[in-house]
Amino acid sequence: MKKTALGLGILSLFLLAACSSSSSKSLLDKPLSQKEFQTGTYTEIKIYDKDKKDVMKKAFEKIQELESKIEVHEEGISEIDRVNSSAGKQAEKVSPDVLKLLQQSLKGAKETDGEFNPTIGAITNAWHIGFPDAAKPTDKALAESVKKVDYNKVELDEEKSTVFLKETGMSFDLGGVGKGWIAEQVIADMKKENVTTAVLNFGGHVFTIGENPHNKTGEWTINLGDPSLVEGEQKQPLPTIAKIKTKHSTFITTSMYARYLLVGDTIYSHLMNGKTGKPYQTNLVAVTIIGDNPVEDDILSNALYGMGVEKGMEYVNNHKEIEAIFATSDKKLHISKGLEGKITLEKNSAFTIKD
Repeated sequence: MKKTALGLGILSLFLLAACSSSSSKSLLDKPLSQKEFQTGTYTEIKIYDKDKKDVMKKAFEKIQELESKIEVHEEGISEIDRVNSSAGKQAEKVSPDVLKLLQQSLKGAKETDGEFNPTIGAITNAWHIGFPDAAKPTDKALAESVKKVDYNKVELDEEKSTVFLKETGMSFDLGGVGKGWIAEQVIADMKKENVTTAVLNFGGHVFTIGENPHNKTGEWTINLGDPSLVEGEQKQPLPTIAKIKTKHSTFITTSMYARYLLVGDTIYSHLMNGKTGKPYQTNLVAVTIIGDNPVEDDILSNALYGMGVEKGMEYVNNHKEIEAIFATSDKKLHISKGLEGKITLEKNSAFTIKD
């Protein structure tokens, strides 16, 4: 993952001041909370169970451990760095959890026809958005980078736990799935430590354990921030445009303004089309996916952005395990069928819900 300092994120949880459910009696009124800069953003964990300081410590240690395995272009050599450096030369051994992540990523690429593509590294490296040397590549450089993007040219050996990028110049970039992958493993560890109620916020990627202890129905209330504002320029949370009530546990947003390159008056988003080598040309500002599978939902949030509103909404409505909100540049929120009646606009919201 690239350690780019992002804003405070589009999604956040709204929690009432006092517990109201009977199951909350064994929980803390004020959760144990800790925030650190990890996964390229500010990561905050809140645990409502009592006596979990050691679990909190282990959770942040786990985040750091996992991030160090897949980050690229940072101090030290990650497992993904080694695989990228050996592209076209030899296979590299990786840990079982990284191998599983790559298997899930390639499966996601095939299921979305490459709208999510873990081998997009040659393109993201050419732009380098989020780094001081970011620049618009030449058309020739982009054409060359596109040739190096092909998820079918990846060889995984489960028995040997090795990975081989078959062509020199190919490169993994797992930024589109890294937070979901890390969160999934941290959550699994926390549950083993008998954590029943918690919230993990990875810079606007929100994950929950258990039900909302402040709501009799157990539903969580998710604040949707204004996705048309540039996150990196925000010193305060983005103004809330809508609230969503749901019992789902994974809330992920892919936003064009999370990272970008400004050239003159033109904004180039970090969300790249693997087929053209350029940012997606779309009226979409952001896609928020709501589900219960951190890795799959992280993959889909990126893929749905690439699909666009019409194709993306058709996909979501055919997959009952997920819901989605598509925010467009004309200040409309397009919501999936399962969210009807579950989303409420704020009084002064700049957006309206598309009929």
